[in-house]
Amino acid sequence: MSDPRAPEPAPPAPPGREEVTAQWRALVAGHATRDAVHAWAARWVEDEADPRVPPLILGALQHLHGFDLRRDPRRPGVVRHGTAGDGEGEWIHSADDIAAALARWEARCERDDAERAPRPQAGGEGEGEG
Repeated sequence: MSDPRAPEPAPPAPPGREEVTAQWRALVAGHATRDAVHAWAARWVEDEADPRVPPLILGALQHLHGFDLRRDPRRPGVVRHGTAGDGEGEWIHSADDIAAALARWEARCERDDAERAPRPQAGGEGEGEG
């Protein structure tokens, strides 16, 4: 029996861009399943919001979490997560959709990096000489 006064273990640290990108690329390449990527992202998406997760990462995690959504063939208008059970139903997101979303994510990361990069100061050395 566990001690009710014992502190709860700390939640896992949120992933960085590299981890998110690696999961996404593995899914696109067929090295990871939609279910596996969903399960990996779920710890940061399904529970109470973790203030340590930057918005850029959270958006990507939400994408990864939802790539396993399927239409329920027996209940029109209903979607569900995963392939557990019968594995029936059309994917909401095609493989091409997932690859295109990865390309958009990588482009957004590049833009974010460019916006954060230090800019040269006006009036630096060598200006106005000559």
